[in-house]
Parts: sequence; C-alpha cells; structure tokens
Amino acid sequence: PENKDIDLKGLYTGKPREKTLSRLKSLFAVALSMPEEVWEICEKDEANGILAFIVLFGPIYRLIKNTAFETKQGLRLTQNAVKAIMPKAGEFKGAKSVFLNAAMSVVEEKETSESALKALDEISASEETPDILKSVVSYLKEQNKEKTDLIAQFGRDPRLNDLLGRENSEEETVWLKEKGFIKADTAKQEEEKEAE
Repeated sequence: PENKDIDLKGLYTGKPREKTLSRLKSLFAVALSMPEEVWEICEKDEANGILAFIVLFGPIYRLIKNTAFETKQGLRLTQNAVKAIMPKAGEFKGAKSVFLNAAMSVVEEKETSESALKALDEISASEETPDILKSVVSYLKEQNKEKTDLIAQFGRDPRLNDLLGRENSEEETVWLKEKGFIKADTAKQEEEKEAE
C-alpha cells in the first residue's frame, strides 16, 4: 500500500509504530466495544466476514487492548466463529490461511490445535511463502504458545475453567496450584470435593 502512515510489517508482527497503533485504536475502538453486533454482521458472510471477526477480535484486539479477548462472551463468540469457518479452511490461502490456522490453534480441541500448528509450520517452511508472512506466522505462534502448550497438555486451557464454570481435573488442580492460579486452601477444597 502507498499509505506511509501504516506500518504493515510492524502491524502484522505485533510491533506497530505508535502512529499505526493510534490509527488502529481510532478505527476499531467502537467495533471492539460491540462484539455481539460485529458478530451479527460478520457471520452473514460465511467466509471472509467470519475471518474478519477472528482477526479483529484476535490479533487486532490484542494489539489495541494489550490483552486477549478472554471474557466469557469473547471466548464463546470467538470459538463459534472459528468452528463456523473451519469446514472452509482449505479454501483459504496466504495471509487468510495464516490467521485462520492461528485461531484454530487455540481452539480447545487437541486435534484441531495440533492440525492448525502443523499447517502453520508448513506455511512457514514453504519456499513460496513471502518473508513477511513467515514473520507473521512466527509472531502468532509465539503469541499463542502458552495456550497451545496447555491445550496439548490438558486438551483445554485450565486457567479459563473458573471463568467458564468448568470443574478442574486433578491434574489441572495440581498445575493451577503450582503456577499460583489457585491458593492452597482453594486447592484443598477442590480435592475434598473430588473425594466426595
């Protein structure tokens, strides 16, 4: 693009210049505060619209808000978007494939996550993939690594169990306690509950 104000490489690799970040905030501030309404618009286009939602409430949200879209509502909407578009995954190429597979890699289904990570590795290893896209793959994998490692280990992200009203497994309780996500007395209550 001719627009010198937009630093695409920085944007796509998670290190935009302040001017680019400021523009993103002004462009998307309203949309990011209305995820349900944005979803209603995006879901009408079963391919590009849903992918746009995934990108907006994935990498762009993270850049602007400096956190993941991990509210109960956010997780539900994002998971629904990814599951709705997964059957069309083979139709996407280039950057669209990268963003879709990055989103699929954090779906709390071990097989889906593994398959998406494999697809990202293949994209990155291809001689046809431009260097900037390889940088995007590397950035997105790094951003998602903690979550994809947890999905590989537990089949889901135990840090979200409380938010989503899920019971912790014994293994998850031990891990959450070790990592300081639950206090010792909370862990003891969970163990007692499991023993009943």
